[in-house]
Amino acid sequence: MKYNQYSYETIKKLIAKGQKYASKGYSINDVLYAEDFSESQWEFVQMGLEHPDFVPGEIKTFYRIGEPREDGYGCYKNSYNFAEDRFENGVSVVTAEWLHNLKSVFFGTSDKDIEAKGVYKIRGFVVPNIGGDDETLICPMDWAEKTRIRTRNGLEKAVKNIK
Repeated sequence: MKYNQYSYETIKKLIAKGQKYASKGYSINDVLYAEDFSESQWEFVQMGLEHPDFVPGEIKTFYRIGEPREDGYGCYKNSYNFAEDRFENGVSVVTAEWLHNLKSVFFGTSDKDIEAKGVYKIRGFVVPNIGGDDETLICPMDWAEKTRIRTRNGLEKAVKNIK
């Protein structure tokens, strides 16, 4: 099944539209009533509005523990921050820095946890916000693919070159 996300070019245009509103001093409420954005479009317009200097980087390969949840419309839901009882602004992924952060221990990065949930390779671009556990968040651009990684050591080797 094809991943049902907007194209990278469309996402960049929606972010730029939000940034244009920001440069004119518009508030979120002003923009909500300026145009009729769908909920999925609004996510990117709001990203531009709240981060007027953000430039989406290149689409890269990332890794995460566990497959993201689907939204029922052919995309992934953003990760959920249980501590703050809200959705994050993207899908969380693992980086070498995060693996060496104390918060990663509380998330469940033991070999047993990794083997149970699996490690998934996913392509996307980094969004300007960080997650509630200080993890990197991305906008996925394709379906995640389960890997053969089963240990923390294996995950660490996979993510060591992601910058």
